[in-house]
Amino acid sequence: MTRLSEAFYSKCMDTSARRFTPFKSNSGFSLVELLVVVTVIAILSVIGVAVYQNITSGAKDAQRKADIDAIASALENKKISDPNQAGYYLTVGDNDFTNGKVPADPKSTRNYCISTATDTTVPSTPSGWDTGCPTTPAGYSAFTGTMPDSTKTWKICAVLEDKTTVACKISATR
Repeated sequence: MTRLSEAFYSKCMDTSARRFTPFKSNSGFSLVELLVVVTVIAILSVIGVAVYQNITSGAKDAQRKADIDAIASALENKKISDPNQAGYYLTVGDNDFTNGKVPADPKSTRNYCISTATDTTVPSTPSGWDTGCPTTPAGYSAFTGTMPDSTKTWKICAVLEDKTTVACKISATR
């Protein structure tokens, strides 16, 4: 025998019973143990994804509410105090906001919607908000900062992540 085959043979031979046992090892994981570990990791991943989605939804809703508060504050700051035009609101621009731009919904397909009608009804079914502003009640349009001439009242709204709740702010002069 060659030197290499002798070394291999001596490692594989059980010297007590002279049985050939090629590379037998008692260390390692069984298939059942590996399946249990993979299952536990999969369950934890599903739970983690669900928690992450809830957290991001809550963060987007908080951002929407903060944006509506910022828009309301900017609009009230742009209210004309001239006695001849008392109560009229001017257009707001990027410089009227702390981040340097007019707020936009965190989901790029949605809008913050404004109504300058005197109706104080909050849209109850925000079904049209994914692509624009609600058609009922009438008078809503996407908020860009521009205010129509002789605007004395406004209502700014956004639909929240659950798509059934609407958050609104109403002007102080309604």
